[in-house]
Formats: sequence, C-alpha cells, structure tokens
Amino acid sequence: MKIKNYPYYRVDKTTYFHAGRMVDLDLQGGLEDLIDNEIDSGTKRIVVGLNGMRFFHSTLAACLLNSEARLRKAGGEMVIAGAPEFVKRTMQQTGVSRLFIWVANLREAERISSLSKALEYNELVHETFEKKYSTNSELIG
Repeated sequence: MKIKNYPYYRVDKTTYFHAGRMVDLDLQGGLEDLIDNEIDSGTKRIVVGLNGMRFFHSTLAACLLNSEARLRKAGGEMVIAGAPEFVKRTMQQTGVSRLFIWVANLREAERISSLSKALEYNELVHETFEKKYSTNSELIG
C-alpha cells in the first residue's frame, strides 16, 4: 500500500510530517515521494514525526536514508521526532544514527528550528559587523 496523504505543515524552509502509525502501512514509498517533492521545492529541513509507529520496515529505512542524503546534498538536514526506542537502536546498530538529528517530539523540533534561525541571524549580524569595521581604526584604539 502507498500512503500519499500524510498530514504535514511548513514553517519557512522546514516541513514537518506526522508519519506515526500511517508509516506502518506505507510499504511502497509514499512518504519518500512527499519528502522528495518538498526537497525539490526548496525545503532545507525535513522533520519526520514517528510517534506511534509499531515496526521499522525496510521501505521506511530506505526513505529516511535516501531523503537524508538528498537533503545533505542540498545543504539541508533531516530530523527524526518521537522515534520509538527500537528505531533508534536499529539505526545505531547499522551505524547511520549520526546522520540524523533526534528529538523527542515535533514540538521540540519546532523549538530547535527557531533556535537555529536565531543563531543564523546572530552569525549574520556578526559577519556584517566584522566586514563593516574590520579595517576601521576606531575598533583598534
């Protein structure tokens, strides 16, 4: 079965998917198709909420790994929210858990996204300041 109607929402360049139990039935890559569309539209961070899923099948593993690779190539990142312990353990045992950002739930992912934006803004302000005043003798004095 291919599930194509995952609930999701976008905030800036982040897309949040509520996969949960629906992903248990998605054995033909519906989630990966949706994530691919988001990457193609310029999304830089994908958050996949896995709360409530009951088993970790190869289609989901392939979806997460393929999507993470595409996002990384595009300068983005993949966040896994609310993954059951067996998913984390499987990803650790296969040596790929470090490719993802792991958070407790979608709300925590939203906070991290807001923090990232604040840090990016802060870096931009500092870069602009340094460019403007790096050759200015007023700062040396």
